[in-house]
Amino acid sequence: MNRSLFAMAVAALLLASSVQGAGLLAPSTTDTSTAASTADDVPPDPEAQYGLSQQTVALMWSHDVDDPSNASGSESFLQLANATDVSYKEPPEAASVWSENDHLDLTRSFDLQNRNRSVVPPDAANARDFQSTFVFTDGTQGGMNDHWGDGVASAVIVRDAHSTIFGGHPSTIGHVSPSERHHYVPPNGSIRSLVDYRVVVPEGQDQSLPPGYDDATAVDIDWQYVDSEIVDVTLLRDGEEVDPSNDNGDYDADMNQNGHLTVYEYQEFYGRDTSLVVRATINVTLERTVSTRQRDCTYYTPNNSSNFWDCDIDTTSRTEEVRVSHQPESDPMAVRIYNLKAYPYYAEYPGRDSGVVVFQSRPWQGFTFDGTPVDVTGNWRFYTGRDTDWDTLQVRSQTGSSSQASVALPSYVHAFPSATGATIEPSGNQSEILDVWGSEFDSPASGIAAANVNVDVAPDSYEPSYGVAIRADDISRDRLRVHGIVRGEEAYLVNLSNVDASVLGDDVDIVRDVNRSNLTVEVLPSRSNDSHTTLHIELMDNQTGDPIDLREQAPDPLRGPSVQNRSGYLTVNGERVRMDEPGVANVTLNRTGRFNVRYDAGSWLRADPAYTDDSAVVKQRSIDTLGELVDYVTQVALYALPLLLVLFVAKNVLSKFGRRRGRR
Repeated sequence: MNRSLFAMAVAALLLASSVQGAGLLAPSTTDTSTAASTADDVPPDPEAQYGLSQQTVALMWSHDVDDPSNASGSESFLQLANATDVSYKEPPEAASVWSENDHLDLTRSFDLQNRNRSVVPPDAANARDFQSTFVFTDGTQGGMNDHWGDGVASAVIVRDAHSTIFGGHPSTIGHVSPSERHHYVPPNGSIRSLVDYRVVVPEGQDQSLPPGYDDATAVDIDWQYVDSEIVDVTLLRDGEEVDPSNDNGDYDADMNQNGHLTVYEYQEFYGRDTSLVVRATINVTLERTVSTRQRDCTYYTPNNSSNFWDCDIDTTSRTEEVRVSHQPESDPMAVRIYNLKAYPYYAEYPGRDSGVVVFQSRPWQGFTFDGTPVDVTGNWRFYTGRDTDWDTLQVRSQTGSSSQASVALPSYVHAFPSATGATIEPSGNQSEILDVWGSEFDSPASGIAAANVNVDVAPDSYEPSYGVAIRADDISRDRLRVHGIVRGEEAYLVNLSNVDASVLGDDVDIVRDVNRSNLTVEVLPSRSNDSHTTLHIELMDNQTGDPIDLREQAPDPLRGPSVQNRSGYLTVNGERVRMDEPGVANVTLNRTGRFNVRYDAGSWLRADPAYTDDSAVVKQRSIDTLGELVDYVTQVALYALPLLLVLFVAKNVLSKFGRRRGRR
């Protein structure tokens, strides 16, 4: 293979490894790369970077249609964005940064204070017309002509009025199963809304005086627009206004563009499932002028001539202020408050190693230890995608409505169960995952694929990593940090040592010592021959010398760290064996030769005391059979191969060195 082909192969492998699974980390939101791009390179708006790098913005739109055959763009990340979707190990910040800025961009393309038109989001059913009830100067209510004659039905003054939630951030949409999806929001976050409407001023009414010679009255009504405003925008939780007095939270509202755009910084939302609604109060002030014309006629006979009517018309006018008020509400936004609690248990191994297991009841991202390289990731990975319901907006006016591509696209973080599962970095002898617990769920892969998202989702079923046990070098309990699937959220670590013993049980240790085990094996000559071998195995506590009894059944690990006598199992050449008595097993096998005996201690949560693994090798020195001979030769070759390789390399190096000296 020439060098160019080799380089291309390496590059392809690196690209594939970064795309598959959750290996690509979110770029920094402070990266302000200025690489050139065209309008088609970075959807939806290449000018709207908001301090994000072009690479970050390009990889945000996982709900677009990927076309590997059209992987255009001058930059590699643009080609990647066009060809596939990218997942992340942790919830990226870009979705919040983008949505917060794009919300304000609604004012860049629309004059939201234009009373003659309304900018309506896709759920246009909420943009309602309201039959208006007029509140007059004297405080009474009525229709258009009330107070002045025959009352008529109230007019429609406020049209296409709506109050719509633009987005909630930070938050994460968790895809749990094909039929289960939750929108997780933190106890402290922000809700953004859009409110708009248009005003239609009633047409004037002109009632002509009836003909005739009798007294009659006519009323002319003229309407004038004075003012309109959004006087209040309120956040409701489960139908109640959010207020500290009713113990359902608190918020500060920042109203922009006279209330058309509002940001709620809410605090102390606790509980579980809840619904959020934004209610707006819209006031329109009109001026009504009522002119009354009265015919006043007198019957008389001047100069003995024919009788006739002498009529005069008197006109009086009255002007008053009329107010119309309406309160549109958004559709409820169903959310689940993400208040993560974690229940840690610890173990101390001989030497510097430590064991940690973390349980929690909600999806979580992973855990780390401050100041150490140990990074544990659960089976949840993340991608970002726009809210497709905001792809288009309608602009409604007196002459009709038109649709156009939205200039504001809220983006959300999505969490999905990865096929990769739980991982630990760095991995190896000093760091390893000991156990993972979780109930089985059907994979949401079909729903994610239907949304044009191509990520490494678990294909069929998966087990959420609600509990993960690890062993790592030199980690301390006070440095544990458990990270949630909502950006910035860390779990509250429950101090189980303060929990009532009646809940956990008197015999549960929050911190457990792991003792070193001592496994010894010998061949019993009196019970062995050329075709059979009997092994005598002893398993003892290295500290106390007490036998380790493996005869009882292990408990269900989902029940937590209940104390049991049994811990792990014994194997001989990979096959499990039973003990005859505490700490002792006599095993007869229908063969001779080499035997690998291993004690797998299992999770330290399942026994007290807990133990380390141990292993031993024993050999019955007989090679009378062909099988034993092959086994013996194989073992010798495996041990001799590294030495032969070293000798071969040394011989070649020395011979080349000798030839060079000879030429000199």
